[in-house]
Amino acid sequence: MENEARFGQDVSAFARVELEFTADAKQMEVLTAGGKRVMLCCSRQWGKSTVAAVLATHHLLSQPKAVIGVMCPVESQAAELLRKVREFLTQLHIPFTTDRIHRQSIELKGGARMMAVSSRADSVRGLSAVTLLIVDEAAYVADDVYDALRPALAVSGGTIWLISTPADKQGFFWQSWEKETVEEWKRFLVTAKDCPRLSAEFLQEELRTRGERRFRQEYECEFLEDLRAVWNVDLLLTSVAGFRPLEA
Repeated sequence: MENEARFGQDVSAFARVELEFTADAKQMEVLTAGGKRVMLCCSRQWGKSTVAAVLATHHLLSQPKAVIGVMCPVESQAAELLRKVREFLTQLHIPFTTDRIHRQSIELKGGARMMAVSSRADSVRGLSAVTLLIVDEAAYVADDVYDALRPALAVSGGTIWLISTPADKQGFFWQSWEKETVEEWKRFLVTAKDCPRLSAEFLQEELRTRGERRFRQEYECEFLEDLRAVWNVDLLLTSVAGFRPLEA
């Protein structure tokens, strides 16, 4: 209970006082969100991995028997998030080891632990009692993997964070962002304009070198049609909505 007593303050105070992390306005808004289901749709280079690491570190230290699962499309992304958490723990002089089961993992003396979760649906079904699930780059995680992960929160009543830059108009991240009701998720949209660390010169260069489509997707946070699709979905739905059958 030592860690829980020491780091029991709210996450924004923890970030500022303990980690000496200076959050910008949007980062502070996200850090103080609370809630069980949170979605963060954000620009590249905004600092989402750092914000996720702050949240994870606070949860690891403040929640008794915390179990944090981190899902990313590729292992290196999860490893980077765990690396940031290790750096924060080292900064706080908190000793840690691995959990001896997961190659990418952190375990504290009291039993709280954090692990990278496989991106294969058949490998995540044994995961249970997760108190915090972070799905990073969620727009690029397969639907069947996400479906297999969700029951891991059932017993603990745990928290889930979906964090990503947008991709195409498909998959669970887009569906949850566009289709589910506001009451079900706390949503945060963070475009490049909300990030004081991205200069106008940098953004102009990105637009010029990467093209308008990629720029709109990765910096203006737009979900766009899959270029491989034959039909424009919005146009098709509009057309169908106005369709009337011929009368005999």
